[in-house]
Amino acid sequence: MGGLAEKCAAYAKALHYKEIEFQSSAATTCEALISINNQLDLPEAAVGILLYARRNHDIELKESWYEKLQRWDQAMEVYEQKQKEAPNNMDITMGRMRYCFFLSNLKNNWLIELYFMKMSPCLG
Repeated sequence: MGGLAEKCAAYAKALHYKEIEFQSSAATTCEALISINNQLDLPEAAVGILLYARRNHDIELKESWYEKLQRWDQAMEVYEQKQKEAPNNMDITMGRMRYCFFLSNLKNNWLIELYFMKMSPCLG
């Protein structure tokens, strides 16, 4: 029911059904609840879902969830941890580049330069 309500843009109704579903299967509904709360302009509720899921259901939080919530510093922390484990993973590199773009963080411009130098050896 929650999925159908979300497709119809009945976000308040979708939230109601997804919250009920969350009680029985938190791992599968966490991302949907974040999206619905964002649609309803309830970012604090979405953050609350993350905190509750991490504390009570031992769910590994995805960096994309932090991005959806505009929690760029927390997303970057996760990206940096994952980059240490998989230094050549381009998805992680792209996430770090999104962080640099959205925060316009000049001290991280080296990451963008590094990316383009890897992509085009003739530039380096």
